Amino acid sequence: MPGDGREEELRETREKVREEKEKVRQEVEESARAASLELSSFDQHPADLASDLFLREQMQGVYELLDRREERLDQALQREDRGICVRCGRTIERERLKILPETDLCARCARELAEKGP
Repeated sequence: MPGDGREEELRETREKVREEKEKVRQEVEESARAASLELSSFDQHPADLASDLFLREQMQGVYELLDRREERLDQALQREDRGICVRCGRTIERERLKILPETDLCARCARELAEKGP
């Protein structure tokens, strides 16, 4: 809810996510650049090439997770009902909001949905 300090928390978290995302993006680019500067892949063992590829893909996955979290933070900033569970209408626990400021579910509803599975 506006004025409850949560908006500032969301903005701070979003900024941290953006900074982390930028670091990861730079690491992915540097890794790709280093791989392209190799004179030949023939002098490297296939396992080394596979390890390099695995690490680049892993970093790309981290980047995508951070990107999705940033989107959720942006959505949370636009919601008028911040701090209220969209499923049951109860107030979301303060401890939960400290850990996941972008959440729109209380702990109970999140647990119930997790138990049901996809």
